[in-house]
Amino acid sequence: MGNADWAKDTEKRLEETEKLRAEVARSIQVAEMKRAHKEIEDLEKQRKRACILSICTRLTEHAKDVLNTGTSVIEALNANPKNDLKAYKYRLECLNKMYASVCYDFKKNLEIKEEDYQKLFPNMEIKLEDNSDKVQNLIEMAKQLIHMRTYCDRML
Repeated sequence: MGNADWAKDTEKRLEETEKLRAEVARSIQVAEMKRAHKEIEDLEKQRKRACILSICTRLTEHAKDVLNTGTSVIEALNANPKNDLKAYKYRLECLNKMYASVCYDFKKNLEIKEEDYQKLFPNMEIKLEDNSDKVQNLIEMAKQLIHMRTYCDRML
Protein backbone atom coordinates (compact mmCIF):
# COMPACT_ATOMS: atom_id res chain seq x y z
CA MET A 1 0.00 0.00 0.00
CA GLY A 2 1.42 3.32 -1.03
CA ASN A 3 1.29 6.71 0.52
CA ALA A 4 -1.59 7.70 -1.76
CA ASP A 5 -3.70 4.73 -0.64
CA TRP A 6 -2.83 5.36 2.97
CA ALA A 7 -3.81 9.04 2.61
CA LYS A 8 -7.14 8.07 0.98
CA ASP A 9 -7.90 5.57 3.78
CA THR A 10 -7.02 8.17 6.39
CA GLU A 11 -9.20 10.75 4.65
CA LYS A 12 -12.12 8.28 4.50
CA ARG A 13 -11.74 7.44 8.18
CA LEU A 14 -11.65 11.15 9.03
CA GLU A 15 -14.83 11.74 6.99
CA GLU A 16 -16.54 8.82 8.70
CA THR A 17 -15.39 10.10 12.10
CA GLU A 18 -16.80 13.55 11.31
CA LYS A 19 -20.08 12.02 10.16
CA LEU A 20 -20.30 9.99 13.38
CA ARG A 21 -19.50 13.08 15.48
CA ALA A 22 -22.21 15.04 13.68
CA GLU A 23 -24.67 12.18 14.18
CA VAL A 24 -23.80 11.96 17.89
CA ALA A 25 -24.21 15.75 18.22
CA ARG A 26 -27.64 15.55 16.57
CA SER A 27 -28.63 12.67 18.84
CA ILE A 28 -27.56 14.67 21.88
CA GLN A 29 -29.58 17.66 20.64
CA VAL A 30 -32.64 15.48 20.11
CA ALA A 31 -32.29 13.99 23.58
CA GLU A 32 -31.94 17.47 25.11
CA MET A 33 -35.02 18.70 23.22
CA LYS A 34 -37.03 15.68 24.40
CA ARG A 35 -35.95 16.36 27.98
CA ALA A 36 -36.90 20.04 27.65
CA HIS A 37 -40.31 19.11 26.19
CA LYS A 38 -40.85 16.62 29.02
CA GLU A 39 -40.07 19.33 31.59
CA ILE A 40 -42.54 21.69 29.89
CA GLU A 41 -45.22 18.97 29.85
CA ASP A 42 -44.60 18.23 33.54
CA LEU A 43 -44.90 21.93 34.43
CA GLU A 44 -48.12 22.18 32.42
CA LYS A 45 -49.52 19.12 34.21
CA GLN A 46 -48.69 20.70 37.57
CA ARG A 47 -50.33 23.98 36.54
CA LYS A 48 -53.41 22.16 35.27
CA ARG A 49 -53.57 20.05 38.42
CA ALA A 50 -53.54 23.21 40.54
CA CYS A 51 -56.39 24.65 38.44
CA ILE A 52 -58.41 21.44 38.76
CA LEU A 53 -57.88 21.35 42.53
CA SER A 54 -59.07 24.96 42.72
CA ILE A 55 -62.18 24.13 40.69
CA CYS A 56 -62.82 21.08 42.91
CA THR A 57 -62.69 23.28 46.00
CA ARG A 58 -65.05 25.84 44.45
CA LEU A 59 -67.49 23.12 43.39
CA THR A 60 -67.53 21.66 46.89
CA GLU A 61 -68.04 25.05 48.53
CA HIS A 62 -70.77 26.04 46.09
CA ALA A 63 -72.57 22.71 46.54
CA LYS A 64 -72.51 23.30 50.33
CA ASP A 65 -73.93 26.80 49.82
CA VAL A 66 -76.68 25.46 47.59
CA LEU A 67 -77.57 22.71 50.06
CA ASN A 68 -77.52 25.10 53.04
CA THR A 69 -79.75 27.53 51.18
CA GLY A 70 -82.04 24.65 50.20
CA THR A 71 -82.31 23.59 53.82
CA SER A 72 -83.17 27.15 54.85
CA VAL A 73 -85.79 27.45 52.11
CA ILE A 74 -87.40 24.13 53.12
CA GLU A 75 -87.45 25.21 56.78
CA ALA A 76 -89.03 28.55 55.82
CA LEU A 77 -91.69 26.78 53.75
CA ASN A 78 -92.37 24.26 56.52
CA ALA A 79 -92.85 27.11 58.97
CA ASN A 80 -95.16 28.96 56.58
CA PRO A 81 -96.23 27.22 53.35
CA LYS A 82 -97.49 30.55 51.95
CA ASN A 83 -94.08 32.20 52.42
CA ASP A 84 -93.16 34.01 49.20
CA LEU A 85 -89.43 33.65 49.98
CA LYS A 86 -88.63 37.24 48.99
CA ALA A 87 -85.98 37.22 51.69
CA TYR A 88 -84.13 34.55 49.68
CA LYS A 89 -84.35 36.26 46.28
CA TYR A 90 -80.94 37.96 46.52
CA ARG A 91 -79.28 34.79 47.82
CA LEU A 92 -80.79 32.70 45.01
CA GLU A 93 -79.64 35.24 42.41
CA CYS A 94 -76.13 35.05 43.89
CA LEU A 95 -76.22 31.25 43.70
CA ASN A 96 -77.19 31.47 40.01
CA LYS A 97 -74.29 33.84 39.30
CA MET A 98 -71.82 31.71 41.24
CA TYR A 99 -73.03 28.61 39.42
CA ALA A 100 -72.49 30.30 36.04
CA SER A 101 -68.99 31.39 37.10
CA VAL A 102 -68.01 27.94 38.37
CA CYS A 103 -69.35 26.32 35.18
CA TYR A 104 -67.38 28.71 32.98
CA ASP A 105 -64.14 28.03 34.86
CA PHE A 106 -64.89 24.30 34.88
CA LYS A 107 -65.26 24.20 31.08
CA LYS A 108 -62.27 26.44 30.47
CA ASN A 109 -59.79 24.79 32.82
CA LEU A 110 -60.78 21.24 32.00
CA GLU A 111 -60.86 22.15 28.30
CA ILE A 112 -64.32 20.74 27.68
CA LYS A 113 -66.04 21.71 24.45
CA GLU A 114 -69.39 23.46 24.84
CA GLU A 115 -71.24 20.68 23.03
CA ASP A 116 -69.72 17.99 25.26
CA TYR A 117 -70.34 20.07 28.37
CA GLN A 118 -74.03 20.49 27.52
CA LYS A 119 -74.38 16.72 27.13
CA LEU A 120 -72.69 16.05 30.46
CA PHE A 121 -73.99 18.99 32.47
CA PRO A 122 -76.98 20.83 30.99
CA ASN A 123 -77.31 24.47 32.07
CA MET A 124 -79.28 25.01 35.24
CA GLU A 125 -80.77 27.99 36.93
CA ILE A 126 -82.75 28.44 40.10
CA LYS A 127 -86.15 29.71 39.03
CA LEU A 128 -87.29 32.56 41.20
CA GLU A 129 -91.01 32.43 40.37
CA ASP A 130 -92.45 29.33 42.03
CA ASN A 131 -91.52 28.10 45.52
CA SER A 132 -91.78 24.41 44.61
CA ASP A 133 -89.46 25.02 41.65
CA LYS A 134 -86.94 26.71 43.93
CA VAL A 135 -86.56 23.68 46.14
CA GLN A 136 -86.35 21.28 43.18
CA ASN A 137 -83.88 23.55 41.37
CA LEU A 138 -81.66 23.77 44.44
CA ILE A 139 -81.64 19.99 44.75
CA GLU A 140 -80.83 19.51 41.05
CA MET A 141 -78.12 22.18 41.14
CA ALA A 142 -76.47 20.54 44.16
CA LYS A 143 -76.56 17.15 42.42
CA GLN A 144 -75.00 18.58 39.29
CA LEU A 145 -72.25 20.34 41.24
CA ILE A 146 -71.46 17.04 42.96
CA HIS A 147 -71.32 15.28 39.58
CA MET A 148 -68.99 18.00 38.30
CA ARG A 149 -66.78 17.48 41.34
CA THR A 150 -66.66 13.74 40.63
CA TYR A 151 -65.66 14.51 37.03
CA CYS A 152 -62.87 16.78 38.33
CA ASP A 153 -61.62 14.08 40.67
CA ARG A 154 -61.17 11.74 37.70
CA MET A 155 -59.02 14.37 35.97
CA LEU A 156 -56.48 14.46 38.82
